Amino acid sequence: MNTVSFLRIMQYVLLFGTFISGMVVAKEATLLDKVVAIVDDDIVMHSELTRRVKSVSSRLRAQGTPLPSNLVMETRVLEQLILESIELQLAARAGIRVSDNQLNQTMANIAQSNKMTVEQFEEQLKLEGETYSSARDQIRREMIVSRVQQREVDKRVRVTELEIEN
Repeated sequence: MNTVSFLRIMQYVLLFGTFISGMVVAKEATLLDKVVAIVDDDIVMHSELTRRVKSVSSRLRAQGTPLPSNLVMETRVLEQLILESIELQLAARAGIRVSDNQLNQTMANIAQSNKMTVEQFEEQLKLEGETYSSARDQIRREMIVSRVQQREVDKRVRVTELEIEN
């Protein structure tokens, strides 16, 4: 066997080996997550949508509220996530933040309004399938969104001296 035919055989072996290993990799690849919405500089992932649908569903069940169909629920929650993303992006651009102290105080107030300590509140969240950390993140987002909304209202509402006197 000469050198040229040996090299050609080796090329075929390498090419075949690459093809076979590519098939193995492709067969083993699994979808981890997918994008369900692109919102300006942000994205909404399917896992985030699923997590929020579960959270909303469990809250509605706890309140005794009938659940809408899965399609309706997913559509409404996706709309909410998109709106929240827009508002959070506006907040970031405007420099609106919630400090850890403000968040800690709000978490303590929520626990107190439910006649619980923060530790009991944390345990209750675990029973509901939620972590304290994810609840904190959600409350922080809600506080930021609330500040954005309040800021937008404040920009539009102007009360004159005449209106105050009347």
